Amino acid sequence: MTCNLFVFVHQKHWGGQKGASNDGLVLWDIIKEWVSDYVNHYYSDPSLIVSDNELQAWWTEVRMEGHVDKKDEPWWPVLRTPQDLVEILTTIIWIASGHHAAVNFGQYTYAGYFPNRPTTARMNMPTEDPNDELLKLFWEKPEVILLTTYPSQIQATTVMAILDVLSNHSPDEEYLGQQIEPAWTEEPVINAAFVKFNGRLKEFEGIIDQRNTDMKLKNRNGAGTVPYELLKPFSDPGVTGKGLGFLIVVTFMVVEGGRTQELGKVKKMGELQLAVRFTCSSLVNMLHMYSHPLLSKMHYIQPLSAM
Repeated sequence: MTCNLFVFVHQKHWGGQKGASNDGLVLWDIIKEWVSDYVNHYYSDPSLIVSDNELQAWWTEVRMEGHVDKKDEPWWPVLRTPQDLVEILTTIIWIASGHHAAVNFGQYTYAGYFPNRPTTARMNMPTEDPNDELLKLFWEKPEVILLTTYPSQIQATTVMAILDVLSNHSPDEEYLGQQIEPAWTEEPVINAAFVKFNGRLKEFEGIIDQRNTDMKLKNRNGAGTVPYELLKPFSDPGVTGKGLGFLIVVTFMVVEGGRTQELGKVKKMGELQLAVRFTCSSLVNMLHMYSHPLLSKMHYIQPLSAM
């Protein structure tokens, strides 16, 4: 799950280098330009924003129903001008595309190697829970203690399978700025604005490639440094670590007694739909359900008492 916040790391935190945060700033500007072109075309008269009852009802629904726990917060923007609408829509589009891509599609690449981000510790390390026998074993066979402390293979494989599903792009996935709505092609101004938007996204891919090959940017290039591609707009299917898939749908399943049950509902907020279904798992059933390749790679670690 990701929170609805967007935070750009200030350039000073990267030692003055242009870092991954700068990719996000470029993308934000590209999205905002497209939204501005669209909004200013249809709301050329600023007074139309306030008098548009359907638009105002949508924004009220977002605040009062979509975020009922935060509906009275003072920081909600007021929707009165075209500029207000531009900021609101840019934020929503950013969250559902750039922000989500930055925190989601790199999960398997990093955490699929579970020692990078173990999700549980089954016992304390010997220094945390002093035990002469365990400490002696730690010095003699540290891998035994580490593997007993780390998630078991069944636990690690559970997380790997979930992260693989979350990090995957489907073959029919729609990407930000990739496909124009048919109705927009009939409006010359909007059609031209979208073509410009699509072109700027392609230029943005080139900017990312250039930064990743710039030897001066040590946080993006060099030995042991993984090129930052999470904000590249387009992607092939599969786990690619890039692609601004323009939808957030997290589908989790609960498997109990061989019976599959989906939890959660689709929450509609105006035109934005967010399907959130929470999943706990019976690992083997879940992997069978997805015919997941990890199923053939499952092994088990003996408990410490058996070693």
